[in-house]
Amino acid sequence: MRSRADRNAFIRFPWRIYENDHAWVPPLIIERKAFFDRKSHPFYQHGDAALFLARQNGEVVGRIMASDDPNYNAIHDSNVGCFGQFECVDNDNVAAASLNASTGTTLRRHFSMPRKVGSDVKAGWKLWDQSITRRIMCAGY
Repeated sequence: MRSRADRNAFIRFPWRIYENDHAWVPPLIIERKAFFDRKSHPFYQHGDAALFLARQNGEVVGRIMASDDPNYNAIHDSNVGCFGQFECVDNDNVAAASLNASTGTTLRRHFSMPRKVGSDVKAGWKLWDQSITRRIMCAGY
């Protein structure tokens, strides 16, 4: 994120995706702002996250967060990065670009396998990138 406007666009993007979904219960914007606040949210005392927006012709069409939780890795004797806050318009290219941004961030930080936040590795679907033989696990919600 480069600016407060980008952070606000990241936070508000789900309203565009779910605007016609009568079952969607939107989060409180004040809570989402607190969640992404690096200065006050407890996660950032030990972890890190990168937020990405996908844009087409200046319009936000997707978002994703890549995160690093050293406490999780220490407890589970692992070296994984996570991704979450993933939403995008119904477009395979936008989805792939968003996932690639998240995956690239986690791999640059030397993680062995990016993983969706909160997912069970036995569930979900798998994406395979044969060129660098990495596995991404994610699950629907």
